[in-house]
Amino acid sequence: MRFLHVSTGLLLAAALLSDSQLLAANGNLSEQVSESVQKIVSAMNGSQKVSFKGFTDLSRASLSGQIKPLIDELFREELKRHEVSHSDEANLVLKGEFFVTDSDDLQKGQPLRLTIKPELTKRNGMDVQILLPIKGLSEAKHFAQIDSTRDLALAFGFNGAIPGEGSPKFEGKSEAEQKAIRQEEMAKLLLDRAPPFLHGQGNTLISSSKTSQIDLAIRAKSLKSTGDYVPREVKLVEGLANVPLEIDDVYELVVTNRTNRHVVVDASVDGLSVFYFSQSPGLRWVVPPKNYKNADGSVHDGTLTIVGWHKSVEGNDNHLRFLVTELGKGAVTKAGITSREKVGAIHVQYSFADPLPEGASPKSASHETGFGPSETVNQKVARYEIAVPHEFVTVRYSR
Repeated sequence: MRFLHVSTGLLLAAALLSDSQLLAANGNLSEQVSESVQKIVSAMNGSQKVSFKGFTDLSRASLSGQIKPLIDELFREELKRHEVSHSDEANLVLKGEFFVTDSDDLQKGQPLRLTIKPELTKRNGMDVQILLPIKGLSEAKHFAQIDSTRDLALAFGFNGAIPGEGSPKFEGKSEAEQKAIRQEEMAKLLLDRAPPFLHGQGNTLISSSKTSQIDLAIRAKSLKSTGDYVPREVKLVEGLANVPLEIDDVYELVVTNRTNRHVVVDASVDGLSVFYFSQSPGLRWVVPPKNYKNADGSVHDGTLTIVGWHKSVEGNDNHLRFLVTELGKGAVTKAGITSREKVGAIHVQYSFADPLPEGASPKSASHETGFGPSETVNQKVARYEIAVPHEFVTVRYSR
């Protein structure tokens, strides 16, 4: 059985339990997008139509985590919530840029940031008027500044391990001081261009570092194959982990937990959470430690297999397999995002979590991945207290 985690607070999420699996969610990025859209809607002065052109990634290639699909979709969904719809014929145009702190600024001690700069213009023939941002001293007020650990790791395509819950570095420190320590450690690893640790037979296992006790494997096979899924070799290309995946390959993510704690696994493909298409998008997977005794008396093997895009907790065919498709035919494209990068990214974050007793409250390419065959996974929802993520792995695949 696999476990999923449900969100009931800032660091609390709900999880699904499969024979080997669990879940959780929330983020500062969503909050910042919500605030930005409120300003955009106000500047639209009652209009309900806008031509949404999406956002352009100005980040340096080595520091880009392929987060564009998520940013575009968050803005699109938030506009819908305000009853604003897209129209190619609208005289209001919404577009923008985003970028992460680059290497030069990191070397100068600038903080890690994901900056989003929306621009709303009004066009009447040859006359173009910029409504947002308002030029001058107040211009920066209309930018979204994101600095949460979860969102920054995804935006940077971050690899590495930073101090986690219970670290001596956090002793006697406030939450703000702990956050600053995390960012400092992330900046050091980004500047060092620290690659993930590849190991196992044929370099098929990926870990955030040599000392990590959490392993990721990507198993794949051809869609037409009747054989088993086989772990793919991972190679370092310019310091970045790359896995070979071809069109019509179906693949799955396998996480092995060698710690003595429950680990939340927050996975995304091409910028979208594996729960993006789910009826319960706030869930995340959780994998208990090996030999953990489940409530039904069974013993957990310490592994989690994410077979594809989550659809629902109940019923048959509650997952759709990860399938590598031609560019423009994948799951991200079906979400309404048409501007795609040439390289896909699989990003995984790990957090420690503690099961919450009943009634307890928390403390505080030319390819892309699309929908493959449906799959039935036995799951159960459980409640967890989840720490801030402390290990991260990003794997790129060519398209």
